[in-house]
Amino acid sequence: MVEVQIPGRVHCRTYPHGGMVLLNGVTGRWHALNATAGALWRSWQAGEGFEQGVATVAGRYPEVPPDRIRADAEHLLNQLMTRGLLDVSLPERAAAVAMAGARGDGAGPTPGRCVRVLAFGCLLIAVICARLPFRATHRVLQASRHGWCRVSPAVERASSIVAAVHLAARWYPGRAACFELSLAAVLLAALFRVRLDWCLGAAADPYRFHAWVETGGQPVPGPGEPAEQTRFLRVLTV
Repeated sequence: MVEVQIPGRVHCRTYPHGGMVLLNGVTGRWHALNATAGALWRSWQAGEGFEQGVATVAGRYPEVPPDRIRADAEHLLNQLMTRGLLDVSLPERAAAVAMAGARGDGAGPTPGRCVRVLAFGCLLIAVICARLPFRATHRVLQASRHGWCRVSPAVERASSIVAAVHLAARWYPGRAACFELSLAAVLLAALFRVRLDWCLGAAADPYRFHAWVETGGQPVPGPGEPAEQTRFLRVLTV
């Protein structure tokens, strides 16, 4: 029997309609599964082998020929393995969904010049980090939590940090999306030895993805931005 294991680097969320989103903690890529694929994933996640997982899903869909379910399951297994989302001994390939960007140009508190210069430097670092392996950025942020920035700032201070990054983004000649903006805010906060939590999440119907920062469990939107992260299920917090 083929054993299927979900590695710890994969973070997942299930939606009421049965579909799922997966975040690869190594690559930083998102993957979406429909309800049937989600049912197979959950059966494998529960420790069922490949054959048992197929039998479980076939029992839920008696109107579908078992051979078709098995063929679809083999295809899914191959896809997930290619993307490093499952630990099994078969080749695979899956489709990744790009993270949606968000950039705010609304009004907000105006930070000092020194802070804006630091914010621009953090944004440049965040842009570079976005092109590095996701696990490298993940590990650096985790390491900073142990001794450098353990204290979460008040919402007002967190908002000023986020506002400084969004203002600095106006100077940046390229496109700064939610991934870079939120990461830059976390880096800027670390310079002041305070901690902003970096959150990655997803919403369904249609699937879309977002990155934002929180302090003390409270989202901190950019200036003029709606608190749209409330529509996203948090998948990973660093």
